[in-house]
Amino acid sequence: MAEFMRGYIDRYTGSAKAGDFSWFAQRITGLCLILILIFHMFINHWGSLWPSAMMWFMMHAMFKKVFYVVFALFLVYHGMNGVFYVFDDYIRTAGWRTTLKLVFGITGVVYFWVAFIAIVP
Repeated sequence: MAEFMRGYIDRYTGSAKAGDFSWFAQRITGLCLILILIFHMFINHWGSLWPSAMMWFMMHAMFKKVFYVVFALFLVYHGMNGVFYVFDDYIRTAGWRTTLKLVFGITGVVYFWVAFIAIVP
């Protein structure tokens, strides 16, 4: 029985190597992105429903900048982590997988840096 399971585990080693932290962080960032997006939509697009909250948010520029930097960080992490999961699942060759992860990881850092520069001038 143990040998049978060992063969099964050895055949399907894609996402299992990704780690528990990445799996958990993917879920947490997804949940945070939903909450942040709802807050963003409420304050910036539906602000007339609650004008005092909109005014407070717009007047406190530091809070606004931190909010959008965290939003950009979660977006980039969530997106890149999802792309890495796809690479782990569908690219069999370790060299290609590492190369693509490196290229997309650098791209993610560049995207976050551009967002950071745009948010915090």
